[in-house]
Amino acid sequence: MTWTERISDRDETSTQTARRSRWSISMLLALLYVLVLVSPSLSYIGHGFVSASLLYFLWLVSVFFRGPMLRKSIRTQISSRRFELYMFACWMIFVFSNALLGRGYTGWRHFLSTVTLGMIIVMEIVFASLGDENHKTMLTLITILLGLETMRALPTLWSDPTLARTRMFLGGEVSERAALAGVGEYGFYTACAIGMPTMLAAAMEKRGLLRLLLLLSCGAIGLAVLLATFMGATLLMIVGVAFVVLLVVFAGRHRLRAIAVLLVIVPIGVILWDSFRDSAPVNFFLDKVQRQSSSVLAYGLVEGDLTGRAPLWESSLRTFMENPLFGIGPSTGQSNPNLIHRVSGHSSWLDIPAEYGLVGLGFYAMFLVAAIRRAVVSTRTGRSRVFSLACIVGCVLYIVGGAYNPVALVGPVNVMFFLFVIGGTEAGTSGRLLRSGSPS
Repeated sequence: MTWTERISDRDETSTQTARRSRWSISMLLALLYVLVLVSPSLSYIGHGFVSASLLYFLWLVSVFFRGPMLRKSIRTQISSRRFELYMFACWMIFVFSNALLGRGYTGWRHFLSTVTLGMIIVMEIVFASLGDENHKTMLTLITILLGLETMRALPTLWSDPTLARTRMFLGGEVSERAALAGVGEYGFYTACAIGMPTMLAAAMEKRGLLRLLLLLSCGAIGLAVLLATFMGATLLMIVGVAFVVLLVVFAGRHRLRAIAVLLVIVPIGVILWDSFRDSAPVNFFLDKVQRQSSSVLAYGLVEGDLTGRAPLWESSLRTFMENPLFGIGPSTGQSNPNLIHRVSGHSSWLDIPAEYGLVGLGFYAMFLVAAIRRAVVSTRTGRSRVFSLACIVGCVLYIVGGAYNPVALVGPVNVMFFLFVIGGTEAGTSGRLLRSGSPS
């Protein structure tokens, strides 16, 4: 057998192995882990970090037994993003040192959130090493399962559109009823809004019934975001969807097919709007939009914000100016005296410097910039142009959303952003070592 034939045979074997791995025990464990962190029902029943940690450990064990080829590809991935991982390690150590020294009031909560983010980053590295097909499979399954859960939650959201917001402030029976009905809280809907461009672009890559199922799932998730009345998440989702539609029409390979789909969807949307525009949930949402937009137009973007973010942002900025180097310590999180009074909790890009100062902000910002830069660079040789650009739109939504809402320490947001938005662009350019092997 010639050298070329041996390489060709090895390529075929490796490709078959990568395809089989899409339906392995490892994939199932990864799927369950992500669902426990994101799904409103499973995150409540599994109590988040404890159950997720057990699933994650089992997943790591399954990855270890995948063989030397995958381990070699993982090492290559780690080597290619040394600076990014180093900055994240510095950020994690800084958060841990604040918790250990007892600075602030929510240090250990922040540290657990950072550890969870680290676990997500490791999972993203493994998926990047496995290659594009595994990432596509994971994103497809997550979209369908979240779509099914939000479909189940729609009747509850329709009858009580304030329930998702109420769940943030009231525990006990209210939180339990909402969670078991599949109704999430702020983090879930913001994660869905940031991930919507990626999920929608992935749906457009499919064909036949699978595409229809994914589009229905995206529709259910989008409707749930609208009904949950988190205006920030709603605006992020609308902007993201608008960009993806434009990308599909003007940058996609199947423009006529995309236009045909739009010609079907738009009349259906008009009919549904005419049927439900007088219903209580729609009136509730429109009233909120009208009040918010009228105030902004009358008083300006900051002064007209009825949510009162202007004084909250000022408190975080003032706290940062008083403690510019190291901040006052972790303070975002309910039931602590610094929240709102010294740190607003309504802007990650103001809250991080208020809590961790320039040092903490520097570590996190350099880690985030390195991750986004990697995603932008990988779009040149990654998956389809529409999907790659949709991931970039998701990056923009994360930055913009973090300006007026918390995103950096929110578990569901980090899962969706780092695993499916950042990881979505990377997957298309990775996994080549696993598929091709070494020529020696």
